[in-house]
Amino acid sequence: MKKNQISLDSFLTGKTLNTKKDDKTKNTQQSEKKQKIEQDKSQPKTDKKSYKRDTPPEDEISNNSQIEKKDKIKNSQQTSNNTENSILFRDIVDVLLKVETCKGENSKDAVKELLSNLFVNIINNYSADLPKIYYFLSSKVGPEYISPEFGIGEGILEKIVGKVIGISDKILKEKLIETGDLGTVASEGKKNVKTMDAFSNFIKVGPQKKLTISQIMKVYKNVAVKKGKSSQDEKIKLLCDLMFKADKDEIKFLVRSLQKSLKIGASFKTILSAFSRAITKILKNKTDEKEIYRILLASKNQLSDEDIFFGHIIELIQKKTNFSELIDLCQIRCGIPVNPQLARPTTGIKVIFDRFADTPFTCEYKYDGFRGQIHYYNKKTQIFSRNLEDMTETYPDVVEFINNFIKESAEKNNKQLNSFILDCEMVAYDKKNDKILPFQQLTTRSRKNVDLATITIHVCMFCFDILLLNDEILINKTLRERRKYLYSTFTESQYIQFAKHLDSGDAQEMENFMTESVSSGCEGLIVKAIDKNSEYMPGQRNFNWLKLKKDYLDTSLGDSIDLVIIGAQYGKGKRKGLYGSFLLACYNDDNETYETVTMTGGGLKDAELDELYNKLKEIILPQAPSNYKLGKAEPDVIFEAKIVIEVKTADLSISPIYTAGYDLTPDHRGVSLRFPRFQRIREDKKPHEACTSEEIVKLYNNQASINKNNKSFVSNDIDDLY
Repeated sequence: MKKNQISLDSFLTGKTLNTKKDDKTKNTQQSEKKQKIEQDKSQPKTDKKSYKRDTPPEDEISNNSQIEKKDKIKNSQQTSNNTENSILFRDIVDVLLKVETCKGENSKDAVKELLSNLFVNIINNYSADLPKIYYFLSSKVGPEYISPEFGIGEGILEKIVGKVIGISDKILKEKLIETGDLGTVASEGKKNVKTMDAFSNFIKVGPQKKLTISQIMKVYKNVAVKKGKSSQDEKIKLLCDLMFKADKDEIKFLVRSLQKSLKIGASFKTILSAFSRAITKILKNKTDEKEIYRILLASKNQLSDEDIFFGHIIELIQKKTNFSELIDLCQIRCGIPVNPQLARPTTGIKVIFDRFADTPFTCEYKYDGFRGQIHYYNKKTQIFSRNLEDMTETYPDVVEFINNFIKESAEKNNKQLNSFILDCEMVAYDKKNDKILPFQQLTTRSRKNVDLATITIHVCMFCFDILLLNDEILINKTLRERRKYLYSTFTESQYIQFAKHLDSGDAQEMENFMTESVSSGCEGLIVKAIDKNSEYMPGQRNFNWLKLKKDYLDTSLGDSIDLVIIGAQYGKGKRKGLYGSFLLACYNDDNETYETVTMTGGGLKDAELDELYNKLKEIILPQAPSNYKLGKAEPDVIFEAKIVIEVKTADLSISPIYTAGYDLTPDHRGVSLRFPRFQRIREDKKPHEACTSEEIVKLYNNQASINKNNKSFVSNDIDDLY
């Protein structure tokens, strides 16, 4: 050590530097030491073995005190974290790092095993953290119907990361091009950040507490609810503070969660499967893992509030009662949206008659609008979308219609209406000419602060199902029975009507009904079982509901397909200066990847090309993220997966270029679209709600079943598990 340099230990213990005093003390100590040596020489020698030291040497005292000091600091850190009784975020990150490395044939099972062990630990030791870890793994703040989005765009997130790791926007962009992952850039940058700031902070406030999942989710909620002029600055400050506290691995997953993809290949299915395995371990194999999965899926589809859902699970585990009771505990209730039942696409009337050969069925108009779920309770009306978002603020006119609807229905049918849940389609409507308007008209309505006086695009609700009436749950009754409740309780008005239907097994009548549907402005028909297998099944897309669109009449595929734009080629000729064709992808919901299906620019008008160009130029990425499976497709530009479009196609074929469903086919070749044409932008759909890889393969299989030249593939169907 250089002369007059203070040691770190001296600084931490508050000692000051006094060189004169130290020199005097040093000289005195040397003199005393010399005298002691002279005295020892004059004393007779003693046996070394009989010599015992009453006190430890000074250097031992110093070392022991340092060890005690470190232990004290460590213990204080652990105590400060344990008082919260929340799992350390680092413990979660350690699991995610292992999950990230799982590759190969049995990787999916390895991922489930790792996550299941994490869930077992949380259930046994940190039960209150169960919904929090689910939200984090799902990149959510809370239940969809009450939780806003983070409200942090990619550009803002990049600025936050640059600020935290201390690099310029230019250098960050370069590093992002190198790695293709902002989380990795943040992690590498955090590793290289100088520790002076951390040291200064240590001097001021002592050892830094380790992050817990509770702290992180609290910050996320605070970020999500910030509104107003200064909200963006407040969000940036909150997230910067959080990321400053994170280590290099923690920051990687914080950044990815804010991007809404942890990039670990674990989707909702995987998480739920892992959770099923964890419960099976805790229950010590009293119930089969697949049966646990069935119970969990059915329960969660009924009750979309994860806080309540996981609370019931902990309650059952602690009471050690029959786990199947969860379905009854998670029954649907007003104020919490139900995951809607969905229909499978089909290719024509022949397929429908084959499917319902021994089962009575009914046909309903397939209206072209927004799926709406109407909840009425405590004299209050709420409207939820198919994504479980609260859309009440967007449709104040519908709330007014419902109030009149209730009053008129109660008076005419002499029935008291205290509560109900209706499933309907909300369609743009020309009230003057009593005519349905195209879907695009509805998308022009403002989503927030809608004033009744300024509404120009009116809405008509077409009700086709009732799930609850006066607190009586109806989903386990047949569709025929539910219709009786609907028709006998409510009275139609101009703005609230019943979906038109036909109960007939005659092919000609059905075809005529299809023609009527199309001529009235609808897309086609929804065909449903009406007696057997006609219970309302929340969240399921099975063969009890089939959709038949007008396009079946023109030998093309019987349904349009919703796909995500992830890339584009620059335009030429008339399209110069714009994007000429677009790389489209389906969503693999088993491993959170986007798989390419086709490159198309067909069917796009000039105005639509301009609109897409302006939307897409804001979400350009420097390179394809790791969860994009491009195959041999080579776009000029890569986009963030945000915009969903609807396309129509002639048929499907096996492709050496595209990757859709490649892991579901025997030779690992993808399925692609032939002669695809643009239909419209789907403003009402999120990227993860696009057509899945599994559905693409099933569409190919259905096509193959009526075309002997095509070979069908076999794929597992998650909806057929129960």
